[in-house]
Amino acid sequence: MATEYATKVERLEGTHPGLRQMVDLMLDSHGGLAEIREAVKEKFGEEIALSTLSSYKQRRWKPQKEWIDAIKNRARAFAELIADGKAVSDIQQAQLFELVQEAMDDGATLSPQFLMREQRHWAELKLRREQLEQAKQELELKLEQIERQRQKERKEIEKAVGAKDAQSAIERVKEIYGLGQ
Repeated sequence: MATEYATKVERLEGTHPGLRQMVDLMLDSHGGLAEIREAVKEKFGEEIALSTLSSYKQRRWKPQKEWIDAIKNRARAFAELIADGKAVSDIQQAQLFELVQEAMDDGATLSPQFLMREQRHWAELKLRREQLEQAKQELELKLEQIERQRQKERKEIEKAVGAKDAQSAIERVKEIYGLGQ
């Protein structure tokens, strides 16, 4: 990354491997700039001005940290949306984080409004599914009632006609009314 736009920290990484990583880790752990300057001088023998570290922090480290935080927040929001109150394993969270990172790296905008819209849509689908399930249960209950009514009517017919099956009942009705002769 040693270009004309590279910071001094990035240029020094070329001659002192691990310098940038150490600076990033110390910034991540909220180390002060003076403390970082002393650590770099002690470990790598390089003098870095506080203004140089401050510039690196503002131009490189902070935007990168904000980008990673945004990815984490969106992945967490998706996990909550997908989990719907159930536990999500660490592996699933890691996979989701990677998917969100890929999407954001490709330029996708995964805004909170998008998540809220998707969550509302998910809730609407869930409600519709519950309504359909309830309607299905009501139809099954009506079907059972109709079947019981048919069986009751069949028994009444068999009792009135004195036959046990439909064919003998038809023959008995024909016999009573004088049909089929």
